[in-house]
Amino acid sequence: MATKLWANHDYTSIAPNVLSDYIAKKVMEPDTRTKILTRTRSILTQNLPVIKEWVNRNNDHFHFIQPKAGAISYIKYNFHIKSKQFANRLLREKKTLIVPGAHFRMDRYIRIGYGQPADYLTAGLKRIDELVTTIKR
Repeated sequence: MATKLWANHDYTSIAPNVLSDYIAKKVMEPDTRTKILTRTRSILTQNLPVIKEWVNRNNDHFHFIQPKAGAISYIKYNFHIKSKQFANRLLREKKTLIVPGAHFRMDRYIRIGYGQPADYLTAGLKRIDELVTTIKR
């Protein structure tokens, strides 16, 4: 069964479908690409200080090395809880999704993306704060 499924997977994913290919071509047109990159840089430039301020405000629990590029930060924490358990509790209790560091063999780290609108990021960080409050008890 697995062999048949992999063969089907290979057949359906070996090349992009027509709609995806069309959209990708449109996105990569010089004017569109420039607009998307400008928007993305603006969001990241705005949000990195939000992450930094949050980590600095919570520096008794969190630490990170500022990313040099991209929209993802790996943040180390000092709680006695595995990162998968931390992420699962955050999702279950606060409806907030992060990626546990254990997925990258980096337990006691969490991965937080900051490429979304600032208010969305701030709300997510607030929910992490709320969970941390219950963990510290």
